[in-house]
Amino acid sequence: MAMKIVFYDGECGICDGFIHFLMDQDKQKILKYAPLQGETAKSFFSTPPELSTMIFSDGTKVYYRSEAALRAVISTGGKWKFLYLLLWIPKFLRDGVYRVVSKHRHQIIKNPTCRFLNVDEKRLFLP
Repeated sequence: MAMKIVFYDGECGICDGFIHFLMDQDKQKILKYAPLQGETAKSFFSTPPELSTMIFSDGTKVYYRSEAALRAVISTGGKWKFLYLLLWIPKFLRDGVYRVVSKHRHQIIKNPTCRFLNVDEKRLFLP
């Protein structure tokens, strides 16, 4: 099975909250997480991606922005599969909303809270 990786801004409170949401929903622990500022991202991408862009690799294809977020949630399975319907919304509209939130992400959540990770959760994070 190909490794599924969610790349995110490691200094963003909204991104951090989204990663913790994914961790809670991913009962089979198929997702891995890597900050865009980390070594995994540096070796994965030939040019550094913008920190405002969430990226999801399902092992065969790479998705950006709103599609990355949606496909990451969908990949957790179960009740979230219905989100496939949101992929029918034109990308320019989905990404437009994504860009607005992304642009103001540091103002929306100024002081993110840190979640203590147990040993199993720590294994889900890549450098």
